[in-house]
Amino acid sequence: MIYLAVALSAALGGFVQSITGFGAAVVMMTILPHFFTMAVAPSVSTSICLGLTATLAWRLRRKIDLRITLPPTLLYAVASVTAIQFIGKMDLRVMTLAFGVFLMLLGSCLLLTEKKNVRVRITPTVTVVCSLLAGVCGGLFSIGGPIMAVYYLAVTKDREEYLANAQANFAVNNVTSITTRILNGYYTLDLLPLTLLGIAGVVCGQRFGLNLGSRLNADQLRRVVYAYVIFSGAVTVVQQLL
Repeated sequence: MIYLAVALSAALGGFVQSITGFGAAVVMMTILPHFFTMAVAPSVSTSICLGLTATLAWRLRRKIDLRITLPPTLLYAVASVTAIQFIGKMDLRVMTLAFGVFLMLLGSCLLLTEKKNVRVRITPTVTVVCSLLAGVCGGLFSIGGPIMAVYYLAVTKDREEYLANAQANFAVNNVTSITTRILNGYYTLDLLPLTLLGIAGVVCGQRFGLNLGSRLNADQLRRVVYAYVIFSGAVTVVQQLL
């Protein structure tokens, strides 16, 4: 059952991320916490996402602009590594409850900003705040993508440039994150078969999404993902309170 859940969630996540620029970790982290603890689930998600983000970044490498992506990538890394160090000191039940609340808030905020077509005016302060907040969320829950997606949408000119720079950020920080999780004992060798299965699933989903991307309404897909995130967060909260 666990292998099927990992494979299907990874494939769906790869499909969503190849179209919207993020969402793989969000999709997987609505499912993986039902099979792993909140210390291990983000590690599995991160290891799988590494395969997706690295292949997407390589495929779109000509559109990567280091002037755009290097500062937030470095800030994200610092915040993420710092947050991971605190996971072992947290009550996992409380952390899971907090994660459910976080999903509901995240989905609600993204749904509201999507409907209002909110644009972010980028300043050095906005870069620092977005990057550090995304890094903390990425370190704790393996979900920093939505915040950085909003940021990169504001600083890039077209879909390819947005995808290339966002995936470059995610690829670098997935490497940083999984390395830190291995060093802290959250990702162990027995998880490798699940990671390899997940990478295969996520790459299949990615290829399908890239082929269909130009024919799908990305705005509608994002809204479905946001609603699903809210629902999953609510289910997680109810399960922890019962």
